[in-house]
Amino acid sequence: MPSISVQIKFDGEFWRQISGAIESNVDGETGRSKMSMKISDKALIIYIEAFDTGAIRAALGSITKWIQIADRVYKEI
Repeated sequence: MPSISVQIKFDGEFWRQISGAIESNVDGETGRSKMSMKISDKALIIYIEAFDTGAIRAALGSITKWIQIADRVYKEI
């Protein structure tokens, strides 16, 4: 089963708040992929495991959208 891990390095509280906002959308199994997330001191690490690379790409696209939405909401508040 193909898998990928993505590490996003960050500074400050901003990414901690964004990761908290998207956590419920990332942790778990959806359709053809399984995603989980870990927050370290200076990075957000997302793990994706899927049946094929197309499902990995779709899951990564979803996570990207969730991060963009959380970013916009955070900047508006």
